[in-house]
Amino acid sequence: MIRGTTLLLAARIVSAISTLALLALVARRFDSATLGALSIGLTLGAIAISAVELGSGGFLVREGARDPEALPSRLGAVIAIRAASVTATLLLLSLIAVWAFPESAAIVFVASASIALQQLAELARAVAISQRRYATASVHSILENVVWLGAIGILVFAGWPLEGALLVGMVWLVASAAIGAVLVKRQHIGVERPDASVMRALLVELRPFAALDVLTTATARVDVLIVGLLAPGGIAAAGGYFAAARLVAAAEFLPEAIGRTLLPEMISRRESATEHLERTVMMLVAIAIPFPALAIAGGDAVMGELFGSEYARLGWLLALLCLALPFRFPSSALGVCLTSLGAQGRRAIVIASALGVTIAIDFALIPAIGIAGAGIASIVSSALVLLVYWLEVKRRISESRLARASSMPLMAGVVAAVAAVLFPAMVPTLGPVAGAIVFLFVYATLVALGAARRARHRGAG
Repeated sequence: MIRGTTLLLAARIVSAISTLALLALVARRFDSATLGALSIGLTLGAIAISAVELGSGGFLVREGARDPEALPSRLGAVIAIRAASVTATLLLLSLIAVWAFPESAAIVFVASASIALQQLAELARAVAISQRRYATASVHSILENVVWLGAIGILVFAGWPLEGALLVGMVWLVASAAIGAVLVKRQHIGVERPDASVMRALLVELRPFAALDVLTTATARVDVLIVGLLAPGGIAAAGGYFAAARLVAAAEFLPEAIGRTLLPEMISRRESATEHLERTVMMLVAIAIPFPALAIAGGDAVMGELFGSEYARLGWLLALLCLALPFRFPSSALGVCLTSLGAQGRRAIVIASALGVTIAIDFALIPAIGIAGAGIASIVSSALVLLVYWLEVKRRISESRLARASSMPLMAGVVAAVAAVLFPAMVPTLGPVAGAIVFLFVYATLVALGAARRARHRGAG
C-alpha cells in the first residue's frame, strides 16, 4: 500500500504543481481579470468533471478490484457513457461561457473544456489502479501534466494569447487519452461492446457514485463562483481566492492518493480493513494539523513569491483556508471506508447537506465581510462532513477505535498551540513566525513520543 500511495501521490503532486505554475504564469504575464477568467474556467471545468465522469472512475476502481473478470464489459459500458457525457458537457460549457462571461468567454470555455476532456485519460488510470498497476497510472499522469504545462508555457512566453495556448494544451489532453487506451490494451484488458440492458443496469449502479462526485466537487468549488458573483472586485477577486484555494487543495492530494490505494485494500483484505483505517486516520490527522501554523508563518511570502507582490496580502486567506485541512484529511479516509461498504448513497446525502451549508454561509457572509466569508464556509462544511462520516463509520464498524486513533495528534496539537501562543506573548519582540516555529517543534516532539509509545505497546502485545 505504501508503494502505491507514493506513486499516486507523486502524480498528484505534479498535477498540483502544474496547476499552480499555470496560475503563477498567468498572474505575472496577464492582468488580474485574466487570472480571474482562468480561475472561473478551471472551476467550471472541475464541476464539469463530475458530469463527465458520472462516478465511473471510482466505480471502475472498486469493481475492478472486486471482480477483475467482469472489468471488460463494465469498461465498455463506461466508455460509451463517458463519450456521450463529454459531448453534452462541452455543449453546456460553451453556453455558460457565452452567457455568463461574454467578455472572457474564450478563456473560460477552453480552460473548462480542457479539464473536462482530461477525464478521458482518467479512465485508463482508473483501470490501472483497480489492477494495482500504480506505476502505470502515475507515469501516465505525470507525462500528461508536464507536457501540458510545458506547451502552454512556451506559447505564452512566445506571445500567444492565453486562449490559444490553452487550446493547444487541450489538443494534447486528447492525445493523452489515446495513449491511455494503448496502455489499457497492453495490460491485456479487453473492451466488450455493451448492449442496451448492460448500459441501463450500469447507469443504475453509477447513480450513487455520480451524485457523490457532483456534490463533492460542487461543495469544494462553488465558493469560487460565488466569490466572483458577490465579492467586491468580482471576477478579479475570484482569481486571488482561487489561487489561495488551489495552494490548499494541493495539500489534499496526499489524502486523496492514500484513499485511492486504501479502497482496493479494504475491498480485497476485509480481515485487516479496520486496522488499515485506524492507522490511516491517525496518520492523516497528524499530517494535517501543522498546515495552519505553516501558513501563518509563511503565507504572505508564499503568495507573493508565486503570484506576485499584488497577492502577498492574501497570506491571511491561505492560513484561514488551511484550518479546514484537519477536518478534510481524515474525512477522505472515512469516505473511502463508506464507499467500500457500499454506502456511497449515504455519502452523497452528507455532501449534499455540506453543499447547502456552504452556499448559505457564502451568501450570508461574502457580501458582509468579503472572501473571508467563503473561508469560514469551507471550515464549517468540512467539520460537518467529518462529524457525520465518523458517526456513519462507527455505526457500521462498531469495533473501530477512530476516536482513540485521532486523540494523540489532536492532544499534541492543542498543547503545541498553547505553547505557540504563550511563548511569543512572554517575549513581545517575537512575532507570529516565532510562534509557528514553537508550534511545529512542540508538536513534532509530542507526535514522535506518542508514536514511539504506541510502537512499544504494539510490540508488547
